[in-house]
Amino acid sequence: MNYKITENLFANILQLVNEHRFIAVIIWLAIMFFLIRKLAKKDNEWYLKDWFKKK
Repeated sequence: MNYKITENLFANILQLVNEHRFIAVIIWLAIMFFLIRKLAKKDNEWYLKDWFKKK
């Protein structure tokens, strides 16, 4: 199989990130902030449901 298209895509993405590191870091932090916030909210809801379960 020929993976030249995929290889070129990842090479272009890495080149873009290397050229604009500051912007890439800001975007990465924003994505991680929203994903971790969403995960923490789900985890907190699950924990509180378990904690306040009526016995």
